[in-house]
Formats: sequence, C-alpha cells, structure tokens
Amino acid sequence: MMKNKKVVIIVSSVVLIAAIIGVIAFAMHSKKAEPEVDETTTVTTTASVTQEEQTTAPLSGSIINTTESTTQSTTADETAFIKDGVWYLADIENEECLAIAFGKDGDADVAFFNAENIEGFDAQYYKGDASYDVRTNKIIFSKLPKVTGMANLELEISGKTIKYKGKELKHFKEISLDNALKCFE
Repeated sequence: MMKNKKVVIIVSSVVLIAAIIGVIAFAMHSKKAEPEVDETTTVTTTASVTQEEQTTAPLSGSIINTTESTTQSTTADETAFIKDGVWYLADIENEECLAIAFGKDGDADVAFFNAENIEGFDAQYYKGDASYDVRTNKIIFSKLPKVTGMANLELEISGKTIKYKGKELKHFKEISLDNALKCFE
C-alpha cells in the first residue's frame, strides 16, 4: 500500500514537472515569433504630440513595412492656474474680504466676509455666484452677488498671480473664515 502511494506521488511529480517545462518552452517560443513593434512618442513644450508606429506584416512571402504618423496640436490654457484654489481680495480699511473660486465656463463661487459676519461664535459668511470673462491679462466680472456692494470688478493677471489695483491677491486652497482672517494680518 505504501509502495503504491510512493509510485503515484513520483509519477504525479514527473507529470507536473513535464507540464511546467512545456509551458515555459511554449512561452519562450511564442515570444520569439511575435513581430517587433517600434513605438515612439514625442511630446514637446509647444503641446505637439507625434506618435509613430512601425509594423512588419508578411504577405505572400514578402515583407511590407508600414509607418503611420499622427500629429495632434493643443493650445495650453495659460490662465488655468486661476482655477486652482481660492483667491482672496481684502479691503483692510473697510474690513471686507472677497474670496473667489474660479470655475469652468466663466462661473465663480464667491464668499464675502465683513465685520458683520465674521465676528461671534456662529460666524456665517455670505456665499454667492459670479460670472467672469478672461480677456488679455484681465479678469472682468460682470455679475457679483449683491451683498458685495460691487456691480463689477476688474482684476489683472500678472505672471502666475492676480492683482487688484497693483496689489496681489492672497491665494489659499479653500474658502474659509480662517483664510479670510489671514488676509488681515
């Protein structure tokens, strides 16, 4: 009985080893049979992307080389940085602060902080929506929440900053009372 079990174990082991060797040999042979593909992608700072793919295919005993080239051009949005985070315009003299989170398609979320709504235990600042348009280094607001007391607002884009009448707006990640208070420090 013990001899039969040993024989079965030995035969099973030999079959398993042979199967593993067969799979390895098949995988190595299959890798050599695949045609080589040379794929090159070039990305330049002008936002031009070129991709070339060369394939070799057998046809009636001859080899045909084909090359396919695709070029895409994109225009980078130079003002995309304004949509990252929230920009704070503080009027220290009047103790007012406007927080602007620029969104897509000319929409912006606005929060308005002043002495009436930032003091006390349950400080609740005003929130609203605004509409803006970017034109040649200028951000022009045509619609602002009434609570701000402004009918329109024009900001200047200078490099990677936003200015109002030559003064840089502060930049934070989110709209919050703490960030507004930092503008008055």
